[in-house]
Amino acid sequence: VLIRYLQSWGLRDFRDEASYYEWQRSILSEEELLGFHRLIDHRQGGEQVDCDIEFYDMSARRDLVPVLYSQRFNYFLTIVSSVCSRISPATQVLDFGCGVGILTSFFAQQHPGIEFVGIDRSPRSIELACLEAEQRRLTNIRFEVSHVPQHTVPGDYDLILSTQALFQAEREPGLPSRSWRTFQREDNLQGQEQLEIRTRLQGRLDTLLSALRPMGRMIFFEKTWHLGRRIFFQRALGARDLLPISDPVPCRYRSLDEEITDGPLYEVARLPKGKPSLWNEEPYQES
Repeated sequence: VLIRYLQSWGLRDFRDEASYYEWQRSILSEEELLGFHRLIDHRQGGEQVDCDIEFYDMSARRDLVPVLYSQRFNYFLTIVSSVCSRISPATQVLDFGCGVGILTSFFAQQHPGIEFVGIDRSPRSIELACLEAEQRRLTNIRFEVSHVPQHTVPGDYDLILSTQALFQAEREPGLPSRSWRTFQREDNLQGQEQLEIRTRLQGRLDTLLSALRPMGRMIFFEKTWHLGRRIFFQRALGARDLLPISDPVPCRYRSLDEEITDGPLYEVARLPKGKPSLWNEEPYQES
């Protein structure tokens, strides 16, 4: 079902880079390719807001979606298998940073009794997401332009999703080790807060929390495999009394001919103050 759905967007599953880039060059002009590479260079991992919006606006052309998102074909397969079964029993779901709505629309299609809202700061992405949802006759979904944290989040939800949208500063290594001899990180609250501000995690996370119902859950899948990034992200959650209600799940997927280990996927909820922390700050052992 999911593979057919991705194919309905025009996405293709490529097994090697050479085949993909040959197809890409047959669709995108040299000028368009240069434009994308220029925007990618200036985005700086999501920290340059104007360039980030311009990039995703440019990526939201319907004829370009297949070639740009086919690189993420196996990423989509992995994320959907990890998230879709965790959505129920929610009744109101927010997808933060939904982009053109590929994942959001699939979740809505699979859960017709649940209301979904997708928000993104790219107007062109939201425009395409609305058009696709209408053409797919999805009546339990709506999309809105929202630039968090400058904008408040519309409504309140018992489940909030974020897949690679909350912690986008990809060049940020996170919290440094105490020394080269240890994996441990200092308990530096001031340094943690400064890093949250610099990466814009603080504003995004606090704004999302304001829209979470008291007994609500949050599901995150961010680029936090690097231990410094993982500990930083987990401490940001823990400082807000968000603790895991299921085991974090590292996810492995193929991007063209590269095997990637990413995540982990977190399912968290607000738990009473004083409850012992369940966060693991040890390195994962790859099997």
